[in-house]
Amino acid sequence: MNRSELVLKKVLFYSSLLFILILAACGGGDAPAGNSDAAASDNTDTSGGNVAAQSAPMQTDNGDLVALVNGEPITREAFDRALARMQTESAITDPAAMERVVMDMLVEQALIRQAAQELNISVSQEDIDAEIQGLIEMAGGEAGWQEWLAVNMYTEQEYRDAIANSLLTQRVIDAITADLSGDVPQVHARHILLPTEADALEVLQLLQNGGDFAQLAMTYSVAADAQLGGDLGWFTRQGLLESSLADVAFSLQPNEIAGPVATRLGYHIVQTLEYAERPISEEDRAVLAQIEFENWLQTLRERATIERYR
Repeated sequence: MNRSELVLKKVLFYSSLLFILILAACGGGDAPAGNSDAAASDNTDTSGGNVAAQSAPMQTDNGDLVALVNGEPITREAFDRALARMQTESAITDPAAMERVVMDMLVEQALIRQAAQELNISVSQEDIDAEIQGLIEMAGGEAGWQEWLAVNMYTEQEYRDAIANSLLTQRVIDAITADLSGDVPQVHARHILLPTEADALEVLQLLQNGGDFAQLAMTYSVAADAQLGGDLGWFTRQGLLESSLADVAFSLQPNEIAGPVATRLGYHIVQTLEYAERPISEEDRAVLAQIEFENWLQTLRERATIERYR
């Protein structure tokens, strides 16, 4: 691998980190073929001191803005430059979709910076300088680095801001998902899935009359695991596609039964069998970390005051 490829590889780490998470949080989308500008430079000022939230409202005409995020402005210039960079490399072909992705990306960067300030998380100028120096060395020197910046439509300050955003995001992710280190709380549960609430209530009555859960699951459940007695195995709170079902399972005491629990699949009767702190694979841990971070971002979005002018 030559120096240019090494530079590109490291730069793409910064460029793709937020983009991947945001696409996942938005339910998916076309992935970029190259530099997606996911760590797009916006209104972050990394010219001095530590970098965290820059949340004070800017005194400017709304014509200069594309959005306000809890009072923090996103300027039209920042949006246009991020969009231009994405247009050069992204596999997204729908212009409107690309604009939505860029806008969502900038909004979520603002939300993450604001949350970082509340969590007392920051990135120092020394952190940014170290990353930049590493990239300059991989580019073969200052001339090669400046050439890369020019080709990819960055000013040096914009890319410093991009690195600051990415480093800050990674530190926030580490803080938000710290509970996933080591063994992870899991529950072993089983369920009976019925097509209607009335059916679920009838089966629940049979259980309350002393019916055997596994036998009733094999007889009445329409789930794929019916012949296993409805056994869901061990799972984490983030481990089921139906989060409401997992929430109920984690709220129950061992051998306690609850329901009906409505999901898009139907109506569930659920029984928690046991709890334990159990190990998980690193692959599963990474998936759970992404889910936990996405859920956290969604909560930020729901609580935020976001005004969009584009």
